[in-house]
Amino acid sequence: MSTTDNPQPSADDEAYKLVSRFINIQTPGTTTGSPRWLQAAGLIAETCPLLRDVLEATSRLFLAKTIKDTEIELDAQQRYGSVLSRVQSSLRQPDESSSTWLLLSIAVVTIFEMLQQRSENPIVCHWGALLTLIEKRGPLRHVHGIERCFFIELRLLWVLWSVEFRRPTFLSLEEWRTIPWTQTDVQKDALQHLLDTVLEIPAFLRQCDRYTEMSNDPSIPAQESTLMMRSMQSWAFILRNRLQQWKGDYADDYPAGQPYECNQNDTLPIFQCWNRERDIVITPTAFMYPDLVLATSLCIYKAILLSLSNEVVSADFITQTKKYSYACDICRSIQFYLQANHGNVTMQILYPLRIAYQVFEERSIERQFVEDISEFIVKQYHFEAFPSLVTATTPPDNSVLNQQI
Repeated sequence: MSTTDNPQPSADDEAYKLVSRFINIQTPGTTTGSPRWLQAAGLIAETCPLLRDVLEATSRLFLAKTIKDTEIELDAQQRYGSVLSRVQSSLRQPDESSSTWLLLSIAVVTIFEMLQQRSENPIVCHWGALLTLIEKRGPLRHVHGIERCFFIELRLLWVLWSVEFRRPTFLSLEEWRTIPWTQTDVQKDALQHLLDTVLEIPAFLRQCDRYTEMSNDPSIPAQESTLMMRSMQSWAFILRNRLQQWKGDYADDYPAGQPYECNQNDTLPIFQCWNRERDIVITPTAFMYPDLVLATSLCIYKAILLSLSNEVVSADFITQTKKYSYACDICRSIQFYLQANHGNVTMQILYPLRIAYQVFEERSIERQFVEDISEFIVKQYHFEAFPSLVTATTPPDNSVLNQQI
């Protein structure tokens, strides 16, 4: 039989299969919540050499790590390092630094780093680079097509990034809240409306840090510190009221339905908690949701309230009983995310689960569940950084924000 009858696959064919497999792992089917921008990036990479090579290098390295083939991994690591150098070079070129293909290339690298790195520092640098590039491009470049899809789908992660680092960003400006949604074919969903309110919180948290510095400075009069405390308390209650208003407007009467309960799936780590009234350990039901939008919205809503209650000026936001209940609710929602069956949703639950973990006591059964589910996610989705990101109990290091990709 001639080679024309049985052609050997070309290097391009092999690369295409690698990239397709990587994208399919991250975006199986058409489940709501899958990153459509990554699917689109795979299509336009055919005409963008750097994006094509970034996708191939990350796919090859990801799959080499997955199958634990050290020889392939070594070769893939060299390719990955080479494309990172090209990305850095393109960032320094004025005519390339604001291009869509470069934006997508950095995003692919960031997703890969989130999946594989055991330290948060490289991840933070990549998110920072993406935000800088987005700001440089301006909101008008995110009104149509893949650019709009990319911005809207990753907005959640950028907003939570700014909350974690207590760092306000340009995303809180009015033009960034409105212009990407000016076309009549796209409307904000419940989650995007929630993010509009959450965007106000980094500025509040930064001011909380300034209040702490002021209250610890003996040279500042006590009266001045007290006035700032009262101002911060008023600001905190305004934020709480806006969050509660969001819940009343968008979650309590959600068109697709309300959360419901079911038994926990015994193929997953089982969540147990204390019934404080009876002083016994119980196995509660799991929460299920009509879709990922409501699930993520309610988990973020509860996590943000928990986060605000950690501040001195808003410590009485919610009772200790309610804090424990909110943290348990987040854990009871994990089954829904894992049954959605793709790795992208684990990024949506990362921040709420991290905040819940901080509520629970050390060496508790609740913390053990979070640790067990984190290891399950590593095995299921090869998200190597997940345990360290979730179980960190100290604030992220702001010094790495000044590093470059």
